[in-house]
Amino acid sequence: MSSSATAVGADLIGSDLDRELDEAVAGMTDDHKQALKEGRARSKAVKAYLAAKKKNKKKRGRARTKVSVTARIETITDIELPEADPLQEVLLEQELVDLERELLTFGTTDISELEEAFKAVVVEYSRFKGIEFDTWVKVGVEASVLNAAGATRAVLTKLKAEHKK
Repeated sequence: MSSSATAVGADLIGSDLDRELDEAVAGMTDDHKQALKEGRARSKAVKAYLAAKKKNKKKRGRARTKVSVTARIETITDIELPEADPLQEVLLEQELVDLERELLTFGTTDISELEEAFKAVVVEYSRFKGIEFDTWVKVGVEASVLNAAGATRAVLTKLKAEHKK
């Protein structure tokens, strides 16, 4: 798993929660415990994927690229900084720090492993929670991802109807 995907998923997976739940279910059958464990794993996969999608959501306005950020850095260092007054210099230096930090993040976000984990559980998760196709799309999951997972509109509509019973 990529480091950014790991970072996004790591804070969502709490071993303390697992321990507390395991203690609470001590009197349950092994099958029931296994079902709970599988449900927690599905929830973690869904939550990690949705968090990564939200973190990497495109912002409004013109897309920033490595080239445009680099060009802005060059403009600041070559043209604006040499002629800046002391106050403007502070602001430009901070902008440089921000731009250099942004430059380091380009190309590091790969959520493909989280997406694969999501696709592996989305049908079952939707069945258990009664989640429809349009709901997934509204929260930012692409229809193509759902369809590739077998979570088509028809399948999820059928599962939703069964969930109500």
